[in-house]
Amino acid sequence: MEAQRGLGWTLLQILRNLFTNPRSLQAGVIIFSGLILVDFLFRSLFPNFSTFLEEQGTEILWSEMDVGFAPILWLVFITLILGSLTIVISFAAEKVPKLIDLYMDHWPSLFFVWLTTALYIHALTIKLMAEMQMDVRSSLILNYNIFLPIFMIIGFPFILSILYSTKTGKVIDNLLESIHAIYLKLASIGPSEELNPKKRLKWQIHLFETTNQLIDLLVYVPYKEPKAQIIEGLGDQLIEYLKYKKDFPNSFFEVIDEIRE
Repeated sequence: MEAQRGLGWTLLQILRNLFTNPRSLQAGVIIFSGLILVDFLFRSLFPNFSTFLEEQGTEILWSEMDVGFAPILWLVFITLILGSLTIVISFAAEKVPKLIDLYMDHWPSLFFVWLTTALYIHALTIKLMAEMQMDVRSSLILNYNIFLPIFMIIGFPFILSILYSTKTGKVIDNLLESIHAIYLKLASIGPSEELNPKKRLKWQIHLFETTNQLIDLLVYVPYKEPKAQIIEGLGDQLIEYLKYKKDFPNSFFEVIDEIRE
């Protein structure tokens, strides 16, 4: 029962972040805009493609092409991708709760999830348009004969990469890299510039929680290699902090109440 609640909670967190995280929404806009553009370009090139096939003596019965099965396939892929993310992140987040936020800021993961969603909606739209007796031949070829095979090739490697990224060493690397990324963002602002209060809140909490989770891992992980990796990584981050501190906005050093509590 606890595992079920954990999986359900993780799925809700993933969905919430997908539809509320600004970076996720940016990825969604990019994917949907790109898909619309590609569909439009392929539609304009399709007459030449169709003529080429006919010149080869190929008889194509467009009216007999089945448009009903692809939405089901894409729905299966969405379920597979979200299910894999949910299960993997759920188990990994038991030790590192911050892992969910890290994945929701990970561009490749966001692009892949939104691409799967966009292609499912694309296939569903094709089916609905076909039922309305509209010409969907170009979109049909694009979705079923180009996107679907490509996705079937890259889908499982993506899932395997997610599994690999939840290894303890990789999780530690991700946490340390997220700290370093915030240092660079702060240093790029400059000491005399005013830091946006929302960004200050977000970054201070992230640094505080991430450091705490690294320390928790240091205490609870029984293996020497991850412990050494954490100690070395925290030392490197301290060096980076001293290096960039002079370029941080002065307002960043005003600790927020949430951290004091």
